[in-house]
Amino acid sequence: MDVKKIFYSPLKASEVLTTASSSEESGYTPLPLRHLTAGAEVPFNLYLKVKNADDPKPRILLMCAAGNKLDNLYYVKLVQLKIVNLYFASTDLEKVIEYLEQRKDNFLSSAEHSSVEKAVLVYDLMQNWTKSFFAADKSRLGSQLKLSLKSIDDLVGLIKQEVKPNEFVFNIRRFNADLYSHSLNVCMMGLAFVNHLNWSPFKIKEFGLGGLLHDIGMTEIPQNLLNKATPLTPDERHQIERHPNNSARILKGLNCLGMQSMLMVQQHHENGDGSGYPQGLKLAEINPWAQILRIIDSYEAVTSPRPWRPALTPLEALLKMCGEWKQGKIYDPGYLDAFVKFITKK
Repeated sequence: MDVKKIFYSPLKASEVLTTASSSEESGYTPLPLRHLTAGAEVPFNLYLKVKNADDPKPRILLMCAAGNKLDNLYYVKLVQLKIVNLYFASTDLEKVIEYLEQRKDNFLSSAEHSSVEKAVLVYDLMQNWTKSFFAADKSRLGSQLKLSLKSIDDLVGLIKQEVKPNEFVFNIRRFNADLYSHSLNVCMMGLAFVNHLNWSPFKIKEFGLGGLLHDIGMTEIPQNLLNKATPLTPDERHQIERHPNNSARILKGLNCLGMQSMLMVQQHHENGDGSGYPQGLKLAEINPWAQILRIIDSYEAVTSPRPWRPALTPLEALLKMCGEWKQGKIYDPGYLDAFVKFITKK
């Protein structure tokens, strides 16, 4: 099977191929079709992931070589087939980030696109940036933060334009789900919530950056452990519970992270009753930014699907968290009340 046979075949493409999983695997990363333009030059190789109806093993086919224009006929047929992702080699990640960054400036200034469409582009740019940042050599982290801070500014600007930022955030975060998406969703929801609390622009940005990077310590945990669907052993749980300290250690040398951000990263799994980790702090000992992040991190986690459980609805998540507060005083009651009002705001 080759690309020309697929796109010029008189058969319905659904009879010839189906799209493979959109998750990153085998050295290729999905790029949503919505960020590509028919007839425009692409500075990296674009691939189509397909599988025959009688062969469950997916194959990667080169669809557009770097420096060539994306074929109009191919693009139209992709849209007709409702194929949402093409793929790029993970080694081209920095080229893709640069491409999305260049596209973003014109996109954000255009009146033709909705605020949700604009935010989705920023979201996807930040998701790819987060993948690059989490995987980068730790000595290069500081030099990579400028792009993230600019994108955080873009998100805050879009959030401030919305009458119902809680609904706006949900419209964006439904597009992806993995470690990078979790970190980005926490960042985005945090930006919207602390803006709701009328924080200053500087504090909003610093909180957002801390939320974006709070789980970077998870990159030191084996992937098979993060995706494990069965109960964790005591040793495995100990590995997981080290990640807040790992995150703080990795980020310690970045002078653009203030003390509040560092504390929120290190303490975001502490519980008000002392049952949290890594230090077992009580509520009065937990940094206020960490108290807020604890709420947002919990809410984002339970409203996203995991290998071992389905996602909760927003109402189910809020009821669960309020129940946990009544039972064990896990969350700060003032911040939890404000968050419930934010999420349920009409």
